[in-house]
Amino acid sequence: MHDRDIRKKLKFTLLGFSALNAVAVLCCSPAYADETQAASAGGDGTTQSAAVPQDILVTANRRSEAVNNIPSAVDVLSSQKLQNFAITTLSDVGKIDPSLALQTYGAAQQNLIIRGVASTVGQTTGIYLDETPLLGGYNSNVRGDGTPGLRLHDIERIEVLKGPQGTLFGAMSMAGTLRVITTKPNLEEFGATENLEVAGVRGGNAFLAGDAAVNLPIIKDRLGIRVVGWTEQGGGFIDWQSLNANHRNVNDTHMFGGRIIATLKVTDDFDITASVNHQKTRVDGTQGFLESAGAYNAPFATNEIYEDLYNTYNVTGTYKSAIGDFIGVFTRTDKHTVSPHDTTPTAAGKGIHYPASYVGNIDYTATTGELRYVSHFSGPFQMVVGGYYQDDDNFADGNTILTGSDGNAPCYTDTECKAKGLVNPGSNLSGTLHNVVLYSNTVDIKTKQYGIYGQADLKLLPNLTLTAGMRYMSAKINDVSYAVQDISGACGWVQGCVTTPRQTFNGGGRQSQKTYNFAVLYKPTPDISLYARAASGFRLGGVNTSHFSALAYGDDSIPLLYNPDSLWNYEGGVKAYLLDRKIYLTASYYHIDWTNQQLQAQTATAFTYTLNAGKTRTDGVEVTAQIDPAKGFSLTGAVNYVNARLAMQLPDDIARTGNPGYKGDPIPFTPRWTGSLTARYEFDQGKELIPYLQGGLTYRDRTQSTFNSHDNFYTVLPSYVLVDLKAGVRAGRLDVSVYAENVTNKVAYMGVYNSLDGPKIYPASPARYGIRPGASF
Repeated sequence: MHDRDIRKKLKFTLLGFSALNAVAVLCCSPAYADETQAASAGGDGTTQSAAVPQDILVTANRRSEAVNNIPSAVDVLSSQKLQNFAITTLSDVGKIDPSLALQTYGAAQQNLIIRGVASTVGQTTGIYLDETPLLGGYNSNVRGDGTPGLRLHDIERIEVLKGPQGTLFGAMSMAGTLRVITTKPNLEEFGATENLEVAGVRGGNAFLAGDAAVNLPIIKDRLGIRVVGWTEQGGGFIDWQSLNANHRNVNDTHMFGGRIIATLKVTDDFDITASVNHQKTRVDGTQGFLESAGAYNAPFATNEIYEDLYNTYNVTGTYKSAIGDFIGVFTRTDKHTVSPHDTTPTAAGKGIHYPASYVGNIDYTATTGELRYVSHFSGPFQMVVGGYYQDDDNFADGNTILTGSDGNAPCYTDTECKAKGLVNPGSNLSGTLHNVVLYSNTVDIKTKQYGIYGQADLKLLPNLTLTAGMRYMSAKINDVSYAVQDISGACGWVQGCVTTPRQTFNGGGRQSQKTYNFAVLYKPTPDISLYARAASGFRLGGVNTSHFSALAYGDDSIPLLYNPDSLWNYEGGVKAYLLDRKIYLTASYYHIDWTNQQLQAQTATAFTYTLNAGKTRTDGVEVTAQIDPAKGFSLTGAVNYVNARLAMQLPDDIARTGNPGYKGDPIPFTPRWTGSLTARYEFDQGKELIPYLQGGLTYRDRTQSTFNSHDNFYTVLPSYVLVDLKAGVRAGRLDVSVYAENVTNKVAYMGVYNSLDGPKIYPASPARYGIRPGASF
């Protein structure tokens, strides 16, 4: 990016900021209470006392500061709000914060979308659990963007950082970043919490869930441990019609997870925190249904179970000095995923008349390290500088396994099938199946990336702050692929051969990218903040494994590497406390230019690859209001408008995939309007027994799975409204409630997966009614 281009972008943003400033000063400048001492409580839409609410602390800029001092759009969900609304999944977060427009694919797979930056080629939104980047393997044959579906238990707060965050959080934060901050060990006092849930699902199986946390101060003021555990069982509601039976409610979930955090305060200035997170998930059957068969009906020849194992390990050391904090972070991630889906129609199209299941296996490992300095100077200048390293290995093992009439795959990989004696030479077309592996290949992508970054804040006046930041990233990518079992050819499955594995690709290269952040913050009063921001973001590119095969065929149109795609985000916004802080209002407008998008393409010679092409223009508005009109009564409302559309016609190679795109087409999976409304009332009994009522409403506009109806897999996701209700009583440390979720029993399309075997719809759960007792000690 040339300096001249950057100056143009800054000028555009500052002009918008000037206009917004004039409006805000005119309409929002009555006198307000002085800023109170910053604290993490309050401002989340939950019940407030008669005292003036305190500021909300966040770490969006890698330092702890009041959210009104952040020159960007940030939503904060406090521990109390997470508990009140039983927020335990990323999908739950999207119900009360519509700026997070997730596509979900069952229990633990999703695609995170912020501000309409949606893609079918990997992750565009970053997730952090404290200092740990939540990473996962991606493959186009497995649902979602690879991010883990880690459950949200014993959480201090969640920060939704909207717009590019690449300067401080790296390549995967092109659209924004979701920061999950866990509750840390208390080094002084013992404590414990527990929550249980028992529910019935309309037309489905019973659902049971629970979580518990224990805090242990091992050495007072020096060493503490916090242990958290959770489980989910049952809740299935999808009916699977196999070739020989009807199986009801097959998508029961079996999940166990836990976290251990230990904090050692070595000295008053130096502490070390270590954590381990573990989650194991199994779903017994398909989590999606075929639209043509009716809601919750899955007429698939093979069963679509799901298995996922996720572990993270983190060590973070912090040294606090007179001039700032020095922080070192080490993380390790391991993720194993097994995700079969029925591919019998595709096999039949090739003349193979056995029930067939394509089993996607992904083994992902990543090691990251980061060193960071956060200044605490006494003057008007502050800065954050750091370096980042990531070494990851994404190993995808894809196999088409032929099953019996019961539809259950006898094995999931070529190696496992051979160990069971199920892979043997001999004619498979004479009525005897000698080899259950119709097709098998492996793709091993290894990436090493390095980054350095810095961001500086300069307070020109007591109420005017300028921010500038930059990150430089360099990555080395290498891909090695093997054909393990061929369907046909010189000697494949059709010919009765067990293929000798052979290397089909070995290549890679280097990529580098810069990202920028510029912002201005102006506070006309202590309770009103105005900001403008211009920031860029990017996503790492990759390797086209079809490059050499196409060359051998005489087709030189496929590049060896596809490059990072990038975007620029321009926004202006206001954050204001009104009426003695009974109202907290945020509003922002943004414009996004997204270029060099990574899209699936196909050459005229029928080779598929990833192409950098296309431009997207997005304009959007976000408004959130948190209101405490009276003691015990709280309201939170949010409305988001996103107009994301193609700014040019896509090339012919993309149209050949069956997914043509024309100028003005809306971006898939991006609803134009989303909104939420939550309300809670606590009856003032003047004693420890406090009854309460609570309700929530979520709206999502109609969207679609592809650019337009000319696509072979075009599927409409209808608009929907989900309504949740809850009533309970709190008595001291005990809390018991009854609830109803999806009260109207809406068949809400939460995700769609397009394939040659037909689009699968992944819905929200039908109406669920239950009881939740909880306690803290």
